[in-house]
Amino acid sequence: MSSQTAVQRVLLVTTGKVGPDDIPPKAGAAEVRVDLDKAALGELTVHAEEQFASATVVASTWARLRAALAPLRLLGTTADVTVRVLREPVEAGRAPTVGALPRTRVVRFSASSPKGGGTTLETFLSRAAPLHDVVRGMTGQWPRLLAPGLRVALADRDAERFVIGHSDVRYVGVDDAIDAGGMTVPMAEIVVAGRGLSPDDDRPQVRFASANPLGDPQLAVPPVDTVVVNPIGFDNGNHSSDATIELAPSGHLVLRKDDGSSLGRIPRDGLLPGPQLRRLRKIRAVTVDPLPPAQDLALATVLTQVAAAGVPLVVKEATEGLRRALGPDMTAAITAVQPAVLRDPVRREAASIRLRREALRHHGTAARWREVGRRLGQPVPDEPLVSVVLTTRRPYSIDTAVRQIAQQIYPRLE
Repeated sequence: MSSQTAVQRVLLVTTGKVGPDDIPPKAGAAEVRVDLDKAALGELTVHAEEQFASATVVASTWARLRAALAPLRLLGTTADVTVRVLREPVEAGRAPTVGALPRTRVVRFSASSPKGGGTTLETFLSRAAPLHDVVRGMTGQWPRLLAPGLRVALADRDAERFVIGHSDVRYVGVDDAIDAGGMTVPMAEIVVAGRGLSPDDDRPQVRFASANPLGDPQLAVPPVDTVVVNPIGFDNGNHSSDATIELAPSGHLVLRKDDGSSLGRIPRDGLLPGPQLRRLRKIRAVTVDPLPPAQDLALATVLTQVAAAGVPLVVKEATEGLRRALGPDMTAAITAVQPAVLRDPVRREAASIRLRREALRHHGTAARWREVGRRLGQPVPDEPLVSVVLTTRRPYSIDTAVRQIAQQIYPRLE
């Protein structure tokens, strides 16, 4: 295809539950449609070098949009980008922007909430830029590289949910994991395989799957994308209803209130949508009844997100597999919660803080990539420095203040 023909085409990308009425018409232009939930890797790579006249990315939720960042690397460049998030507005704490792009000027940027709800973000640039780079900025953050020396290669599309939050990502086929297009994957890099590579494969790789070479079952749990799953919006009201996580006959995990009403089915990949998390914040606690060991990994994926969002958890009985997936610190925090104490809003909030702290410390995106980088001997940035500001001028309060500061467990204080 000539470049002149290529720029006449427009790109439409969808992910999550997107219906025909959610797709904006593009009259008078050849359209390339890509459903990221169904497209195979080969269907994406054919567009890697294409420059599009415009690109529209339609996602059901912010979580789906963030999870789509890795495959967007394979969908070429454009100067005209529209992002539509159908079922969620722009929340407090998220500031959509385009961010800094090399040698590129933002000519126009707008954010709006259509009558039907959701969010529409539009930008026009002075020159074409990689679609991934533009959309990544429009999701609300341009975080610094969490492990600068750590380049990650994806061996299959099932691995995409493990690399949310890391920006140095590329794709290599399982059969080409060592040499793909002249690119050598050295020992310091990670090859992530969501389905798992052959156990007798001696090529240098680290699998984020059960029995990964790093030897930590916690790495088999996809990291919590803290841009969209975090304690912002925690509700410390005096709630009276609880919910449970159950295994449906269909094999799905479902959330059900104590009155029997449903709070929705949990997606098979475990990514909780924002609307579901907001409903959970109106719940006093989520109780987990014993589930078959085969559900350990799926359950751990859900529990880390629920805890990171600040919703208290009560686990009646944790299987050995669930304990290994959550890790000792988070397991101890979850199993220590007693239902009776959650009736008091203050003690409920204290339990929430303990749980969210362990979830973010061990399963958040920043924590995950720092830990993987450290284990592979890669340099990682220091934790941000936190300043302690005293709100008193009374000299006799200094001893008490210093003792309080000494009790903090955060590593970098001034």
